Amino acid sequence: MGTLLLLSVATLCFASAQHQGLIDYLEQRLVAIEGRISVWYEQSNRYASELREFKQQMIGLTENLEEGHEALHSDVEGVVTRVERVERELDYMETQNLAPALRRHGQEPD
Repeated sequence: MGTLLLLSVATLCFASAQHQGLIDYLEQRLVAIEGRISVWYEQSNRYASELREFKQQMIGLTENLEEGHEALHSDVEGVVTRVERVERELDYMETQNLAPALRRHGQEPD
């Protein structure tokens, strides 16, 4: 009977040691998972912050681009107006210079 009791105590100790080993393993795995979650959370926050900064930069660049586009459009309109004025003046000068030349050759201007 003493042997049976000793064997039972030894079995319980062995089972308890196995149980503790499993608990230790699970705790290590949970710590590793928590570490990965923490790293993921930090990276996620950093990416979100970088994305916000990028968005602000793009908003600023877009605003500058719109302002530049408006200024360019205004400049082009001014150039078009000046070119049209020069064309009208050239047409006028051509008709004024053409009339005396045609009269000299005995032709009537159109």
